[in-house]
Amino acid sequence: MIAFRPTPPQAPDRSLAGFSTALAAAGGACVTTRMAETMRELAFAGRNVERGALFLEGYSLAEIDAHWEAAASLARQRSVRHVGGAS
Repeated sequence: MIAFRPTPPQAPDRSLAGFSTALAAAGGACVTTRMAETMRELAFAGRNVERGALFLEGYSLAEIDAHWEAAASLARQRSVRHVGGAS
């Protein structure tokens, strides 16, 4: 008989694996840029983007307080989709 064991919970992955290759090629990303990408991922997954969600993603409360506004602005800017072109 085959028995399955659940895997233990792991800490959030703070690597650049989930981010764009441009950021990875740059050798890392600042906290604001990483937080903006995390905000976009949370929003696209249908989750609320709030302090608690970012804390669960591995950001400290000090990082959240310091970078929240700039990261939110960057996330909104990167989430705008331009449809169509000049005719």
